[in-house]
Amino acid sequence: MSVAPHSSRVAELISMLDEAVLVKDDAGRCRAVKKVLESIVASGDSFVDAAFLKPNPERYARRLMHRDPAGRYTAIVMVWDGGQGTALHDHAGIWCVEVVYRGEIRVTSYSVTGGDPEKDIVQFRKETTVTAGVAEAGALIPPFE
Repeated sequence: MSVAPHSSRVAELISMLDEAVLVKDDAGRCRAVKKVLESIVASGDSFVDAAFLKPNPERYARRLMHRDPAGRYTAIVMVWDGGQGTALHDHAGIWCVEVVYRGEIRVTSYSVTGGDPEKDIVQFRKETTVTAGVAEAGALIPPFE
């Protein structure tokens, strides 16, 4: 992962995120971060460096925009090309907020219905599928992820 050049708009985003993550509980922090991301993307300004938006022809791309020196959050630019996806995964109990910067994304949520943890077998049931467009954000708040 590379670090994006910090344009004035990215610097503003980082400052706003620094403020948003001061909220003590995960749910409140996610709401605050979600509000920041939605507002800055809804402004219509193009502030992510074009190199960070280039698709990887083999799989989705993850590029580091900013890592908070205090370890409170990491801002990552993720890019999917047409037909690419992400395997079923969880977020290991870590809160997460995502916003669509360009295009749209389809997200399918699953719930665990059973399995055998000792054999690393987990059973899932599809819950919902949503399509999000530009400036639409979602949050994962433990324990739901």
